[in-house]
Amino acid sequence: FSVNFTFRRLYLQGRKRFKEVSFLGVLFAGGRLVFAILLVWLGWSVFGAVFAITLTTLTSLIYAYYKTHHSFILSLKEKIVFNKELKQELFYGLIIFSATSAITFLYTFDVLFVKHFFSPEKAGLYSGIATIARIIFFITGSISGVLLPSITIKNTERENKKTLIKSLGLIAIIGGGVLLTFWLFSGMVIHTLIGARYNAGIELLPQLSLMTYLASVVNILFIYLLALRRKVLFIPAIIAPVLATILTIINHQTLNHIIQDFVLTNAIVLVILLIIINPLKILWKK
Repeated sequence: FSVNFTFRRLYLQGRKRFKEVSFLGVLFAGGRLVFAILLVWLGWSVFGAVFAITLTTLTSLIYAYYKTHHSFILSLKEKIVFNKELKQELFYGLIIFSATSAITFLYTFDVLFVKHFFSPEKAGLYSGIATIARIIFFITGSISGVLLPSITIKNTERENKKTLIKSLGLIAIIGGGVLLTFWLFSGMVIHTLIGARYNAGIELLPQLSLMTYLASVVNILFIYLLALRRKVLFIPAIIAPVLATILTIINHQTLNHIIQDFVLTNAIVLVILLIIINPLKILWKK
């Protein structure tokens, strides 16, 4: 289900059918929440929460298939010819894999480190708070979906960087607004979304939200370089997981220390990306 859905969603994205892509994003994010609440309420417990992902993916796939089946056909009957063009695309696929892996690492692997270094109780508390913080990443995800097909090599550098700056502005407004809400009303947000049992982790939410917000900005810059097929993207893609791992091994005495390691890693990778892209330079020229 997931593979089929992903290809069809990316086809819609590549064709710049952003209304359908946005609706799929809402359907996929909201469906997981609705199905999970319903199935857990029916008594399916953890299985219900996990099975909700399958149901949501299937539902999203049905909509994606309805919107693409006339013009996009997935077939295994075509013979694959490994020519120069295909090899270039496979290499580009390697860049995409490295970049998306690095992004995933920056906003999810903190939970795995916590599970390794701390007790199940603390890991459970941390995971619950981290789930709330990740709302920032997913709520800004549609921006990167629009950015990727809008940035092209055919455009001038000025046009591409103007689009990038607009995307960063949207991230600042949308993601920054959620970050500020989580920062100012941590207790109310936690109590409303996952219950009073997680109140012990109130102090973690502002820091985790900052970490996720930085990861969202890094994600936009990664997408920008991906759209331009810049091989230099390998540098921050490799630095991100290596640096986060080294910092966490050295400094993991408390939950706050692990968050700080990932905040610092995100910040360093962000600076590297800004140096590579230098989004404001072209706009200063007449």
